Amino acid sequence: MNKEHKTDGTPCWCNPRVVKVLSKEQENLIERLADIEHQRWSDWQKYMMSESFKITGVFTDNDNKKMIQLEIPKEYWDNWERQVKTPYSELSEEEKDSDREQIGRYWDLISKKTIMEKEPKTINGKIDTGKISDGYHTFDELYEHRIILFIALCKQIDNQPYDGDEYKIWRSKLHSDDTMFEGWFIMGIGKEKGRQITYHLSMSSWKETEFAETLENAPEWDNHTPKDVLNRIKEL
Repeated sequence: MNKEHKTDGTPCWCNPRVVKVLSKEQENLIERLADIEHQRWSDWQKYMMSESFKITGVFTDNDNKKMIQLEIPKEYWDNWERQVKTPYSELSEEEKDSDREQIGRYWDLISKKTIMEKEPKTINGKIDTGKISDGYHTFDELYEHRIILFIALCKQIDNQPYDGDEYKIWRSKLHSDDTMFEGWFIMGIGKEKGRQITYHLSMSSWKETEFAETLENAPEWDNHTPKDVLNRIKEL
């Protein structure tokens, strides 16, 4: 490995100085892995130098740079050259073990301690699914985005000169059958069956939705699915 390798100028996807979509936790993980890579490179260089013979004298290349020449035993060179050209799957088990040993350097980072596999937080012994993350957003954050975007859409529609109930913006603390999830209310676009677009919103958004018509009970559900809602939104 050459630590001064050149690239085509394309930013490395994992370079925090270039890529801005990484979370702080991911940046820290990358730095820890990069530190391990440096250790691996250093160990390899030490090994190569220990197995080489330094030729004394002063040598220069075509650019007149001073150089040190090392002689590597041919058997080592031939073996390394073969390994470089050989896919991992075709290496001997002994050679694979050498690579497997290197995983030990990473194991603590890629086991349950990493951001991708950390155990979700629990509340009263139950998993707090809202804190589960894909590495970029938690479920709680995605729900918050959905709520804010839906309210914004409803406001825009409410400001349009629509007649009838087809695009009527409404809200209710009760379903049509007098049920409701604790801490939530339902908000919708349209009352007609086959046209309804509804989402459940946290009661913390009730004051923010005062522009909507408040109903004693929500219109009877037309059995629409999440996919139906997406298709109906596209048709607005």
